[in-house]
Amino acid sequence: SGSSQIPFTASAVGNRLSVTPSNTLEPSTPYTITIEAGAVTDLVGNQNTASESWGFTTLTSAESNANLSGIQ
Repeated sequence: SGSSQIPFTASAVGNRLSVTPSNTLEPSTPYTITIEAGAVTDLVGNQNTASESWGFTTLTSAESNANLSGIQ
């Protein structure tokens, strides 16, 4: 199967980068986040020098509903 890009917004606080997809992600689907070399600059102007990738799989619909039921 092929891959496609999903629009997102990103924000950084301290040493944490948060990525929020603009579209709902499909349940039970593997995704990969890739940050290309030079895409991130720190507070003193240094850019990341290498690409980094992280993979994850979304929960099933049932798992998502169970997790949300505990949030108040």
